[in-house]
Amino acid sequence: MNNRPRIPINTETMLFRLSARRCCLCFRLNKDLLEKKGQIAHLDQNKKNIKIENLAWLCIEHHDAFDSKTSQSKNYTLSEVKDCREELYKIIAKRKMIAEKAKSDLMVEIINSETSKKSQLNLNQKYLNNVPLYNLSELIGRNDYLNLIHSELTKNQPIFLINSIGGIGKTTIAKAYVNNLKYAGEYQNILWVTIINDTIYDFVTQLQVKRIGFKIFEELDIKENLLLLLDCLRQLIGNNLIVIDNANDPKGLSNLLNIIKSIRWKILITSRAKPENIYVKVLETLPLEQAKKVFYKYYTRENNDKKLELLLGHINYHTLLIELLAKAGNKNQDLSINKMYKLLKKEDLKANEFQRKINLGEHGSNIGSVFEDRLYHYILSIFNLEKLSETEEEYLRYFSILPQVELSEKQLIDLFEIKSIEILLFVETLEDLVKKGWLIEARGVYKMHPLINKVLKEKLKPDMQNCEPVVDFLLNKLILEAFKYIDFLPIAVNLLELDTEKKYIKFKLAHRISKIYRYLKDYNNAIKYAKISYSYLIKISHKNKEAHLAQIYKNFSSAYRGMNNFKEAKDYAEKSLNLRRKLLGDNSKETLESFINLSKVNTAIGVFDDALTFAQNALDIAHNTSEFQNYYLHLIYHEIGYIHQTKKDYKTSIEYFLLGITHGELFYKRVHPLLTSSYKNLAISYFYYGDMKNALKFIRTAVEQRKKIYPQNHPDLLKTIKWDNKISDKYRSILNKSL
Repeated sequence: MNNRPRIPINTETMLFRLSARRCCLCFRLNKDLLEKKGQIAHLDQNKKNIKIENLAWLCIEHHDAFDSKTSQSKNYTLSEVKDCREELYKIIAKRKMIAEKAKSDLMVEIINSETSKKSQLNLNQKYLNNVPLYNLSELIGRNDYLNLIHSELTKNQPIFLINSIGGIGKTTIAKAYVNNLKYAGEYQNILWVTIINDTIYDFVTQLQVKRIGFKIFEELDIKENLLLLLDCLRQLIGNNLIVIDNANDPKGLSNLLNIIKSIRWKILITSRAKPENIYVKVLETLPLEQAKKVFYKYYTRENNDKKLELLLGHINYHTLLIELLAKAGNKNQDLSINKMYKLLKKEDLKANEFQRKINLGEHGSNIGSVFEDRLYHYILSIFNLEKLSETEEEYLRYFSILPQVELSEKQLIDLFEIKSIEILLFVETLEDLVKKGWLIEARGVYKMHPLINKVLKEKLKPDMQNCEPVVDFLLNKLILEAFKYIDFLPIAVNLLELDTEKKYIKFKLAHRISKIYRYLKDYNNAIKYAKISYSYLIKISHKNKEAHLAQIYKNFSSAYRGMNNFKEAKDYAEKSLNLRRKLLGDNSKETLESFINLSKVNTAIGVFDDALTFAQNALDIAHNTSEFQNYYLHLIYHEIGYIHQTKKDYKTSIEYFLLGITHGELFYKRVHPLLTSSYKNLAISYFYYGDMKNALKFIRTAVEQRKKIYPQNHPDLLKTIKWDNKISDKYRSILNKSL
């Protein structure tokens, strides 16, 4: 039989009033002042002592821990729990005092405004603090978005987050919403908070206003004051709205929302970040016609739609840039729309012509009530890097040197040379940068907005030294596994713009870019970057300078041969051969490569005897070398086969193509462009020789393998498919005749 005396109802009621069913240990340890399911604890462990001084309300977890003998000796002592309880009772008493005062003030306000409510309150009466004003006539092209916000907040989502990068118009939309009687008129109370640094601190300190009845208690920490503030906000009954502007820290915002969502106010947020478990709607850039309206609103000196459309496309229809460029152009009489577009292409936003001070209008409040500034300085000021970790800055620096391409997680891991043990951390960092608004992710690929790219280049100062992993990867992989990493070619091109004192690195990079363009049959760019590589090479002192020069000559020769400029091709081929024989002698693999190149040039111009002579010279060297022997034998036999094919000696060409393929398959052991070329040419020789069965076999092999390594529109793939169709048609025709 249980002899424990029952706690009197009056004692229980008093305990619940003092504690408000809050756990004193949760309050002390976690600053948690939320109501808890729990039990009454007897502090001296004597169940018969039912005096109020011996009782405390604890959550179930802390009650079990306190009641346990093991936990009692190690964790919570009697004096400790009593001290926590007294501290809790003080804060509960203060909350009640503040709540009663707020309720009293609210009743006075309700009585005073009863008449005006019947006719609909003036918006200013709804604003409980300094809600920013906005002239609705300034808004262009965002009415549908305003309707969406109101529909979601009133019907579906108590929290709505407007998301975009800086300068697209998030704050403008929020201002328009709370200044439009159509929407704001449905709320009884409206508050506005602009996050400047710390999310919770700014929220609490900016809502210390008389009309709420909240005052900060200096002896309490910021989270304790936040709980007092929420008690005051709960007293404001009705349909209420809080706008939280510029909340760009996803963690800080999530922490705040987890606490304040219990007050049942509608919450409208503007943020570059995308926190989890919040309804987020991306604010897209303005459509073309509306973007033009914004520009012409501030630029009144001329209309030139054709050039304006080019300018708007160049700045990706960025709303703030449209306005600021229009103002800068309107202030400088020398700036026509066409000249602005040309300056942007050549010098971007740094052009001196854009740097006269302009009126920032409402945007000035974003940087501390500065209402005039130079365009470029202002753009830099709206992107703050202070809260980024060193690792985040490092990866953003790498992103800033990339062109506007989309890259998968796997491609980024390769490109940034992320070690296997660091992959998980890297992926988590990417996700954080997306949440914070620095990166854009869609369907598993990542990219960066062009404006953020420009800002980060200026702030993070990328160069070939602090972006070394990306540079090293491209130098090592762009030739050895060219077609596997062909998507990285624009990145390599972009890297050439970076500053570095190491001209040798730029020479190597430009040389590799030239060779890739040559593989892609883009001979104009192949020659362009060969010339760039040459310009860097002649400026440096290097022990292998002449050997590198011979490489460039060979590259020039191959590119000019692809353009059917055989005179230049032969001149450069001979220069490369002579220089290599001088430096390395007659039996080096580099000399062998030059012999092959000269053989190809002579085949192209129809001098077959010379072509065969140079091929034989290369073959003699290959037979006497052990390094990459199968590689070189494949190249040489293929070239001899091609010479005989060009001479229409198809039987002999088949013999040499087959020899070449044997060595090529031994060397590559996988799909390779040079090997597919041998399959294709062998198929062509079989076709003209009249062996359609073998022709079809090898052309199908060539098509299948080229589809794996080439983009769909690559000329080599298209030509191979055309030959496949031709051979197939001929083979079917022969079969039909035999039937």
